[in-house]
Amino acid sequence: MDQNLLGSSSQQMSDSPTDAGEPSRVPETPTNGQSSTDPADLLTLDQLLRSAGRASLIKLDPRRMNGDGWFEYTKGITKAVKKIVESDFKEVAPNWSTLSSDTKLRWFKAFAQKYNWRYEITTLVQHEFETLCASRLLGYVHEWKKAWKQDKGKPQWMLNSVWIGLIAFWENEKSIKRSKTNSKNKKSDRGGLGIAKHTCGSMPYVRRREEMRDKVTGELPDMVTFMEATHKRKSDGVFVCKKAQLIAKKCRNMEHQILSQRDNDDGDTLDTNHLTQEEIDAIYQGKGKKFGYGSIPEADPSVDASPNYEEMYLETQEKLQKSDQVIEGMLLKFKDVDFWITMMQNKFPNEVPPSMITTMNTNGGL
Repeated sequence: MDQNLLGSSSQQMSDSPTDAGEPSRVPETPTNGQSSTDPADLLTLDQLLRSAGRASLIKLDPRRMNGDGWFEYTKGITKAVKKIVESDFKEVAPNWSTLSSDTKLRWFKAFAQKYNWRYEITTLVQHEFETLCASRLLGYVHEWKKAWKQDKGKPQWMLNSVWIGLIAFWENEKSIKRSKTNSKNKKSDRGGLGIAKHTCGSMPYVRRREEMRDKVTGELPDMVTFMEATHKRKSDGVFVCKKAQLIAKKCRNMEHQILSQRDNDDGDTLDTNHLTQEEIDAIYQGKGKKFGYGSIPEADPSVDASPNYEEMYLETQEKLQKSDQVIEGMLLKFKDVDFWITMMQNKFPNEVPPSMITTMNTNGGL
């Protein structure tokens, strides 16, 4: 067999990870085909989320109050996802859509053993978790494929059967064609502007923007300032992306034009030497599709702007309670009807209801 399939010749051919090094694992996550000694793995997701002791876990909340974290805003969550994936990647799944529902649930249960949240926002947490997993899985698979092409072999923790299955996927004609198309698009010269680059590294844009929030006023940076900060080298302040440089230059020129016009109109009126964040953002947004801003929402994701999931939950519970009361009332009425029917039958034993007479006539009973 080609050693490139499994890496160096020192790697064993058994269908299990090698023991060299210490793989990143989440011990509480069960693996396919293996029995788990952790009682938590025998619980349903609902039982796990309602179990005792969760208060000591890191708390997640989209409002991010009192030190609570939330996915892209909080360090450590991406690393936790990576550990979960590496501890329970037992099937050939090059992307999220090919991953089995059972594995997705196990991963989320493993995540729920590391983080805590209000029960009523579980659907939201699961959605954010799966969105993050889908994105990270693509990145992991890309790194594995690159290692395979460079004859570096498989990750130490990965099963041989899974590695061979991934190679078969990468060697598939459709996969090769798709890969070439994606590579071509990524390396596109974009009309002489070159490849898109930024200086954020692996840090999400939304977290970098949060770091730039003014400690006194609590305001976030305007869009142009943020784009400059994420596309310039810290060492010399030079743009690493020509398109970002071009957009920033146009926006700053428009900003100066507006300020100059104000000076001409208002003379030496105060507060005309700068534009507000909203005004600068309007200039930036007027240049068309947002560039260099990733998937950051346009609105400040402040506490006030966050949906009140607890209120939504309580409203739903109130509706369910009212429905239960209506059903309970109907059941009581049915009991009353049964009571009166029995009473009337005892009082008038020879009387037959009209509906029964019709049925008996049809069946030839009378």
